[in-house]
Formats: sequence, structure tokens, C-alpha cells
Amino acid sequence: MRKMIRNYRPDHMRLDYEWRYCRITKTDVPYTSNVSRPVRPDLNLLSMQDYFLEGGICGPRAFAGRAATHAFGIPSRPAPQTGHAAISHWTPDGWVTVFGAHWTHNRFRGQCGLDFELESRARKVTEEYAQVHRANWLGDAFAEPIVARMQFGVGGGFWKSLAHYKKLAIVEDAELKELASVGAEFAESNEAAESPASDWTEGDGSSEEEVNKYPPVELTDADTTITTDENGVITIPVAACSKPESTEKVRFMKSHDDSFVQMHYNLAGSRPELRSYTVELPEAGKYNFTATVVTVTVDRSFMIRANRRNMHEIELPLTLGDWMETEPVPMDLKEGRNKLQLTLKAPNKGVSIRCFKLTPVR
Repeated sequence: MRKMIRNYRPDHMRLDYEWRYCRITKTDVPYTSNVSRPVRPDLNLLSMQDYFLEGGICGPRAFAGRAATHAFGIPSRPAPQTGHAAISHWTPDGWVTVFGAHWTHNRFRGQCGLDFELESRARKVTEEYAQVHRANWLGDAFAEPIVARMQFGVGGGFWKSLAHYKKLAIVEDAELKELASVGAEFAESNEAAESPASDWTEGDGSSEEEVNKYPPVELTDADTTITTDENGVITIPVAACSKPESTEKVRFMKSHDDSFVQMHYNLAGSRPELRSYTVELPEAGKYNFTATVVTVTVDRSFMIRANRRNMHEIELPLTLGDWMETEPVPMDLKEGRNKLQLTLKAPNKGVSIRCFKLTPVR
């Protein structure tokens, strides 16, 4: 999971802490029901990998979110609710519930969400919290009943109740605010992956509103320069297109180590989008086209239209989070300027692309 997010969606590593890492559930584990498991028994995938093929209901999605946070060392725990599975995880500002309702509706291992959340805030003030311990110890010494962990603030003897109210006083005096739940609207829904047929019209998402919503990535010369090596192999960085701008469906982003720019074509958005590349070739002939990609799903492909005439389908391998080259696809290209246009047909699943290569066929 850690390697996959670093390669496939490094932008999820830079989000606010509420969404950091676990956002992969929203983007790549769609809410679907009645999925037969395993989806592809011939691939012998782990359950986690299987969830990315077709998605699942709230349980698989919550599990994927917890796995993502755990992969990067962020504490998280289940937050089951009546008829629903959510998660809660740590942030520097406190614990937060994701993909579910308020703490009032959470419970886990005999403790209600409100009790856990209060405890997590009060423990930040270590000197004051020592008094909570002492009150609880006195309650134990007098064999007092505890304050009910599943009924917030109910029951308990004198010292046990005092410990509970001391926690309330600590968070009030320190002004430690409870964090609001995030992603409740995504708990059992996601934007449809299917889109209407596209007329391959280049452009969508260039308005000022879209630019502000999806800030541009800083590009270097290396990110936008097409190069040719001593063997005549032409490397086309994915950002060397006519419009390296991010939209709802197409995201340009820095790699996890900021060493290059990659593009992610995701399952969101209202319709397919097009990106165009112009390549100068020294001579006409046949070239093998390959792409360096990361995928988490199977049986997917993207389309390349060469010089507005020939359509080529590029099959995407299941890379399981690694960078991998596609199988070479031969293309007949002309001397001089050639235009390559890329898009994915709907319904599509996500793919991250680093670069393309054109290798002369001798």
C-alpha cells in the first residue's frame, strides 16, 4: 500500500491530515455492492488488492482507508456505526472520523465514540491528566463502578465520575476543540466512473475556476523537453503536452520525491479528456510505442490517435503499484511533425503515467 500510493497517487501524501493517505478510498475504491470475491481468482491477489479492482461496500472501503493510514505510520481504528463501517484516525489536531457520521454514532470494542474522543483530547495535557489517573485509582481502591464506556457520562462512583468530569474540564480549559467528521457524504457513494461518449474535443477544465481549484504544478525544462538517445529512442515526458493543466479528471503532480512530473487520469469527471503531444521525427517509419505506467486495476487500456488518422489501443498491465512499461505497439509515423493524442474510454479506472517512448523498428 505504501509503495502504491507513493507511485500511483503521490498527491494523496500532501493533503490536509484529515484526508492524507486515506483519500485513496474515495478516488480508487468506488462504492459498489454485490461484488463476487475474489474478482479475479486467476491472479491470486490479496483481499486489499482485490478491493481496487471493482470496489466494494462500506466495509472494504473502510479497510482500505485504514490500511493506507497504517502504511504511513498514522494510527487509525475502526469506527463501526449502525449498519455502516467507517474509520477514525489521528491528526496533529486530534482524532477525526472519516467516511462516517459524528462520534456520537461510533463504537469500538466496548467504548463509544464520544468517550474515546474525549479521552484522546484530554490526554494531550499530560500534567492535568495525571489527576484523572489518581481519581480512577481511588475509585478502584474503593471498588467503585466505572462510568459506562458505551453510555457517555452515565454511572460511576464518586471518584470515577470525578475522573470523567476532570477530562471534560481539561479540554474546556485548554480549548481543545473536537474535529468535525469528514467524508460523510462519500460514505456510501462516489462519483460515477461512466461518462457520455466523447467527441475527442480537447480542452475542458481551463476556466479560471478550474485553475483555482486545481493549482498548476511547477514544471522544469526536463519535465517538458522531448529527448532522443544515441539509439534513436525518443522519450516524451507526460507533461510535454500542449496543455499540462489539471482538471477534475486529469491531474498533473510531482512524484513523491519531486524528481519528475507524472499525470494521473482518474475515474472522476463528467467525460473523457484529451491530451496532445507533438513529436518531431528525423525520418518516416515504424516505431514501437510504450508508456511507463502505474495501475491498480485490470483489463484497462488507453487510446492513442496518431496524426488524426490511426487509432491505437494501448493495453494497460496490472502493475500492483510499481512503475512498468506497456507492451510495445507499432505505429507508422511520418518524417517531421507528428501529433499523438491520448484519452481513455469510459468507463475508465485510474492510471498514472510518467512518460512515453518511441523506439525505431529496424
